[in-house]
Amino acid sequence: MKKKILLAFLLSFNLQAANDFIYGITVDDVAQLSDVKNSIGSLPRKMTTRIVFDENVKASYYTNAINTLSPLTFIMGEVLDSYYVKSTSTSTYLNRTKEYLDAFGDKVSIWEVGNEINGIWLGSASSVMEKVYGAYKLTKERGYKTAITLYYNGTYNNGVGHATDNCWSQPSEHMMTWAKANIPQDMKDNIDYVFVSYYENDCNNYKPNWQNVFDELGSVFPNALLGIGEAGSKDNNEKQTGQEESFLTYYYQDLVINHPRYVKGIFWWYFNRDMVPMTKPLWSYFHDLLAGDDGVPNPTPTPLPPPTPESYTLHPSSIDIKKGRMSNDQSIKVLTLQDQEGSEDNWDKYIQFFESTFRGFRGIFNFTLSQDFILAGKTSLTLKVNSMSAKKAHQKWIYKIKNFQSGKWVFLGDNQEQLDWQWSQLSFTLSNINAANFVDAQGKILIRLESPFSLYQENLQLDYMGLEI
Repeated sequence: MKKKILLAFLLSFNLQAANDFIYGITVDDVAQLSDVKNSIGSLPRKMTTRIVFDENVKASYYTNAINTLSPLTFIMGEVLDSYYVKSTSTSTYLNRTKEYLDAFGDKVSIWEVGNEINGIWLGSASSVMEKVYGAYKLTKERGYKTAITLYYNGTYNNGVGHATDNCWSQPSEHMMTWAKANIPQDMKDNIDYVFVSYYENDCNNYKPNWQNVFDELGSVFPNALLGIGEAGSKDNNEKQTGQEESFLTYYYQDLVINHPRYVKGIFWWYFNRDMVPMTKPLWSYFHDLLAGDDGVPNPTPTPLPPPTPESYTLHPSSIDIKKGRMSNDQSIKVLTLQDQEGSEDNWDKYIQFFESTFRGFRGIFNFTLSQDFILAGKTSLTLKVNSMSAKKAHQKWIYKIKNFQSGKWVFLGDNQEQLDWQWSQLSFTLSNINAANFVDAQGKILIRLESPFSLYQENLQLDYMGLEI
């Protein structure tokens, strides 16, 4: 039986389909988040946005950015920019990967575990792959999509360095030579995406034969989806030379690759510089290019996403137990994914809650709403859970939400519709309300789960909890 899967913040999608194009951009600074959000959200396609996670910066710095942007765009998270790989130890690189995976998990659609990994500035191949392969394994073990970006540096040209059509100095530095020699075979076979970074300004303004590049790339990585992972003009946009427009048109519109696993990408590196805020002229040019006004192919058209989402699904970030106890073998993140049904009993997929003897149970689930979400006019809230417990006659479980305006807990529902020891999808809607009354000044929302003392002392198992606004 096909299981139902709900991903946090509405991130269910299928970037794997070989005939679906990814339209990528790169955001390397989230300080002006409102401007970034408007520039992305007002484009006529749903983009895939690489967020460059800066060196020596904790994952928590990006929490607001991820929560704000994820309803509008798919996210590709760059573990670390290539410039800083050499100065970062393997242990630091892997600990950083774990920290970001723990923080964002499946909110990030693609994890770029290595950026421009064959670049000579990253250090020795063995050192680079120790870091990148380790990050790849950590990410794959959690079931997330992985990507690497290679640095294109020209043709092999019979091993002659710095020829007119290449910009490497040693034959071993050539992109395909390096990839074949240094990337483990299991990674070649199982990596989800392989992207290529290329800046014409860096390589004698040479335009590669991209068809040949991707044909060869596809033979080395037999199962990966392929695309361009970085492009851009290092010309300053203020000069208005037209180079940016020329490059944008070429890579997003004119370049055609006949390969069954080519998915475009591009990920224009200078999105912040060139198109934030959206009043910059290049943003309008890019908007029209994507809209197809100049004949842009549109294999998978997507509607213009709203500047702010019409609805929002939140999942608990923490649980405070006031009475009773809960199992502690699982992460709270298991509640973001509904994957239990019938009488399934996968211990790693749910959290179990237990009564305290003669005292019952009470626990408070904490949710946090992005401050950019507009609550004005919202008149309902819906709590959805996937639970397993005894039927209500044996053990009553009650869900309430706190009204911060009145200071009272408001009844949402109970386990009246719960099937006896079968996974049951329950939904509780609070209508005709001012939703803003249920959110405090910091964006916190509180849901209380409680059960009065029962002679049966039955427990409750939760596989999913989502609050829709």
